[in-house]
Amino acid sequence: MAAVPSALQTDVTGLKWFKIWEDGFDGTNWGVTRLYAAKGLQNFTIPSCIPPGNYFVRAEIIALHAASSYPGAQLYMECAQINVTGGGSASPATVSFPGAYAGTDP
Repeated sequence: MAAVPSALQTDVTGLKWFKIWEDGFDGTNWGVTRLYAAKGLQNFTIPSCIPPGNYFVRAEIIALHAASSYPGAQLYMECAQINVTGGGSASPATVSFPGAYAGTDP
């Protein structure tokens, strides 16, 4: 997620993103297998420690089937605009895009 001054904002340049949820390999299946089985629907809970305000939520899938050589990883992402209510006050660590990933990441 990334805090924005307005949910109507369309520019993502310079935003500071933080992670609230992830899925991956559970020892039997990959997260994308569960996502596919659920017809693309995914439920998650926004932590109550997140301060109120407007945010972008960024969902991403990183396909690793061709990642054995550079630049094999394939990134698929989408954003949604939301308004968080409540009284959280956390300041989670953030990353920026581009820059959060490198071609040499494992």
